[in-house]
Amino acid sequence: MAKPYFPFVKLPSFSGDGNPNVYLGWEAKVEQIFHVHEVLEAQMVILASLEFLDYAMHWWHKTLMDIGLNKRPSVVSWNDLKECMRARFVPFPSRKEHFLKFQRLPQGHRTVDEYFEDFETTLTTMNMHANEESKIKWFVSGLRSEIKDFVKLHEYSSLKKVVHLAIKMESYLLKTTFKNTHDIHIRITISTKAR
Repeated sequence: MAKPYFPFVKLPSFSGDGNPNVYLGWEAKVEQIFHVHEVLEAQMVILASLEFLDYAMHWWHKTLMDIGLNKRPSVVSWNDLKECMRARFVPFPSRKEHFLKFQRLPQGHRTVDEYFEDFETTLTTMNMHANEESKIKWFVSGLRSEIKDFVKLHEYSSLKKVVHLAIKMESYLLKTTFKNTHDIHIRITISTKAR
């Protein structure tokens, strides 16, 4: 039997310190490295588990023992490992809190581009595998009201199209605001000179 080949890939370590955000950040970074180095699925669990330290290493050894005793299902894929680790290192209240925060992620004073970037990052960090319709609904609900109202008047089938519509409306609003401000400034200047 051939020995598995492990490419030279340096992953960040994970100690299982109890902070859900530390785990989610570690997971996202590891996924990015796997993608860049085109690591094979069969190697992901082994490579990731080699970087466990302290409590995470003890937890992993216990998990492997439980698998050996048929107390829990095998962990053979990266998705299996993420599911197993999320169950341990991202407690349910924290997952629920992240989900609620995500659903209420507002655009605020940011541009649509900045809001979308935060939206996508949050979606990726939380490993949300929602359908397109749900993503669109969440994204639109966070838009500023004047942009949201415009977007809702149009037909769209993808998040990409919704983002395009929102940017289009934002651009229009900026031009209108600039023109109105410019017109007011000219009127003030004229009335001041008339005195």
